[in-house]
Amino acid sequence: MEFLRKRPAESVDTFLTTYPPSQTSIHVARWLYVQDESRSDTSDPPGSLAAAMDEGQAILDRLSSDLRGLEGEESGKRTQAGKSKTELLANAQDSLLEVARRHGQTMGKWMLFVNRDTVDRVWTLVARETVAGGLGSGSKVSTDASGAAGGQINRYADSFLICVYVAPFYDLQRVRRVFERLCEMNLAPTAFKLDFYTHLGLDSRNQYGLNPSIYTAASIRSSVASTASKAKVMAVEAKVDEI
Repeated sequence: MEFLRKRPAESVDTFLTTYPPSQTSIHVARWLYVQDESRSDTSDPPGSLAAAMDEGQAILDRLSSDLRGLEGEESGKRTQAGKSKTELLANAQDSLLEVARRHGQTMGKWMLFVNRDTVDRVWTLVARETVAGGLGSGSKVSTDASGAAGGQINRYADSFLICVYVAPFYDLQRVRRVFERLCEMNLAPTAFKLDFYTHLGLDSRNQYGLNPSIYTAASIRSSVASTASKAKVMAVEAKVDEI
């Protein structure tokens, strides 16, 4: 099972007691999920994902082709169009954000990485606050993967991921509010990633060298987004408004 969700008639405390992430096997469910049940914006519209994926993959394919043209050359080498690797990556990021916005794929998540000793306590804080309406539209936590490798040692077995969902990604005030609330709870969100990027398979080890996080803790604190900066998000909005 991919998700094990708290049922509307079930209390959050009952759900937390029944399924502590440190003791819930990945064979039961990969993720435990709760949502702010007063809200309807808990996911992106599914009908638009296929079109967004097609456009997003086309962008990545072009980027891959352009990057291959730079392989084996000095770091300052530019394409025939006069673009450096840094510019190619930046343009691809801009284009992906525009596609996500245009197709309504605007759901993102703040990510918190926690260890086995603290995951149950941190998840309890996040889940209760989410259901109470104090965070984003929903939150999830990974489950115990210690038995996922068929008896082999799983080096990620003691690492858990908590995601706090926020939409739309370009609403910096909302994104920052959730970040600040997590900090007030003495938690440490590290980075904000689009669900659209997850669908495209863009993780920290992606073959393109793209930064999968569009905001970081440092960039939000300074109100300047790192990879997809506030200026970039505003540019995406302007481009979409022109369509």
